[in-house]
Amino acid sequence: MSRRNGALWLTIDRESRANALNPNTIADLRQAFVNPGDVRLVVLTGAGERAFCSGADLAGDAAEETASQFVALLDAMDRCPVPIVARVNGAVAGGGVGLVCASDIAIGVDVVTFATPEARVGLFPFMIFPYLLRVSSPRVVADMAFAGQRLSAVDAVQAGFLTRVVRRSGLDDEVDRLCSEIRSMGPQALLDGRAAFGRHVFASSAADDELMRALINAWSRPESQEGRAAFREKRSPAWIEGSK
Repeated sequence: MSRRNGALWLTIDRESRANALNPNTIADLRQAFVNPGDVRLVVLTGAGERAFCSGADLAGDAAEETASQFVALLDAMDRCPVPIVARVNGAVAGGGVGLVCASDIAIGVDVVTFATPEARVGLFPFMIFPYLLRVSSPRVVADMAFAGQRLSAVDAVQAGFLTRVVRRSGLDDEVDRLCSEIRSMGPQALLDGRAAFGRHVFASSAADDELMRALINAWSRPESQEGRAAFREKRSPAWIEGSK
């Protein structure tokens, strides 16, 4: 976490795990969005160039804690008093897609990809479903969630996940330019506008207890246990092997 030119910069700093989210990381991000301090905007990004965020860390087993904290994080992003800019520096998957969708503006490098591959390990993107539908169409979301369709950067712009893309060499210049534009706006107008977004857009498209319970139930089923084991062991899950 750092402050730069009137913006609070939040970096998911787990580069060796493709910036996957664990309970501690989620809690730290949530607290920063709850109380961003005296800044004009928040910039959210990932460490390194490989990934923005690969979603929940599948090496862990704290399903209920992770799910409840992730709901609280998304809610904190919706309630954040200032605009949120996603600096999408690398691949985005699972819950990371939710973070991008919960941001107001998303600038990505032209080689990024978007995917919600949870069903491949016996899960489903329950928690981020409303956020995907907030920015994209049911057809696109269904293709990603049910068939594992991966979107290129250009596809992600057309689908609504990214505002625009730039070359990697120009990412920071574009984000800095955008931050300067936002800082040039009336401070109170930005606060009022972000609150208006919350009333008219966010309230009807947020995760709820039913979706959280669905994720926890799916996580505890033998199917998901087998799927996550297969992921860790870099093999096909039993339901694919058994269909041959």
